[in-house]
Amino acid sequence: MKIRIKKLNLLLIFLLGLPIVLATSANYYAKTTVYFNIPSDASFRIALPSAYSYEDITGTDYAGATETSPGWVSFNFSTIPDEHVEPYAEGNAAYTQSGVATPIFLYDPTGTSAIALTINLTTIPTGVYIGVNGSCGSCTSPKTVEGNLTANTAMSLTTSLATDDFFNCTLWGYVDATASAGESSGTMYHHSAAA
Repeated sequence: MKIRIKKLNLLLIFLLGLPIVLATSANYYAKTTVYFNIPSDASFRIALPSAYSYEDITGTDYAGATETSPGWVSFNFSTIPDEHVEPYAEGNAAYTQSGVATPIFLYDPTGTSAIALTINLTTIPTGVYIGVNGSCGSCTSPKTVEGNLTANTAMSLTTSLATDDFFNCTLWGYVDATASAGESSGTMYHHSAAA
């Protein structure tokens, strides 16, 4: 009788354990795509040589562009022709660009993504040429070789400026014999976009 009870117990244990083994041996998987929409923030701030205090840029289009402080720079030519004239902030000789050591514009990214920087000057008088170049810590494709601005055409300063980097922009003025005497002005736009 003991043998039968043992066999019966073993058979019961086997039969009771069988569904558990069958239920746990099958594995099923499903998948779902999850998107993480993190906005790119291509904001920056800019400083000019009057105090080199940075100003946050908040304008998001040409019409709402942030006015820099100081609000203007000038090229003060002394002769015709004249070349390699460095601009002043607010027309003040104390606030003169001095090559790359004291550039006319300092750009500092403040957002969450690397930025591409461009500048665009709306008006350039006949006979005047504005050269542009700059430097950065480790940005991509910096405008290191001087090139002339063309009115109403964006010029790339860098294609990718990291959030922990900087860009120094220098401008150089040239005037030739075709220029007319007098004062004129244009608007320079500074633009950033996520790189």
